[in-house]
Amino acid sequence: MNAGRASEGLQAVASVHEMDPGYPIAHNSRARALLALHRPAEAYDAAQRGLARGGSIPAILATCGVAAARSGRPGIAREVLSALESADQGGYVSRVQLARLHAALGEADQAVTRLEEAYARRDAEMTELACEPEWRAIRGHEGFEALVARMGLSG
Repeated sequence: MNAGRASEGLQAVASVHEMDPGYPIAHNSRARALLALHRPAEAYDAAQRGLARGGSIPAILATCGVAAARSGRPGIAREVLSALESADQGGYVSRVQLARLHAALGEADQAVTRLEEAYARRDAEMTELACEPEWRAIRGHEGFEALVARMGLSG
């Protein structure tokens, strides 16, 4: 999906669903492919199915929030953001996941702040900044571009 091949990703996820329809990460992958294809309502439904099968996995919860924000349900997205921030108090939630939500809500400054925190923590998900379609919302933001350049990634 990061290579602009979300349709192919969606097909690959379909074969995973055939093998194990209950695998929550496959539902999250489907939701992210649907987001890349600009189908946020379907993405929200897919993320909901992932949550139903896997509990409150932060990455799936974040995808659900992103899909909610992009399908015109910012209230749900804010509830998800609050839930993830609360979960972080007793465990670990990737700052990248929080940044995804802020970006989807149009909060570029907060998204970049969370990405800076993720960078400081050496979050492995940071390697996708230059290619992940979800970051289009904040590309061009001075802080985002500076971070990508500091990491040596090309956009």
